[in-house]
Amino acid sequence: MVVTMSSERANEILALIERLKGDIRLAHKQSLDHTARLLKMALLDLNMMTNAISDDEMRAFTDSLEEASAAANRFELPVRKH
Repeated sequence: MVVTMSSERANEILALIERLKGDIRLAHKQSLDHTARLLKMALLDLNMMTNAISDDEMRAFTDSLEEASAAANRFELPVRKH
């Protein structure tokens, strides 16, 4: 479901995104890795909203990444010895 938003709301969300980016940097600086991870999840949610990416589209994307990763893991590359 695509939800259209007013220009004012979009601007407020974009400002929130920028604040979150700063908060993520601060959390990393303070070694709050779990907090940074949670803030990144919130950032992803807001970016999906502002770019009208549905949960189904995100699920399809992550599924394709998992499939590509699994396919890559099936092939062993030779290890070069120095």
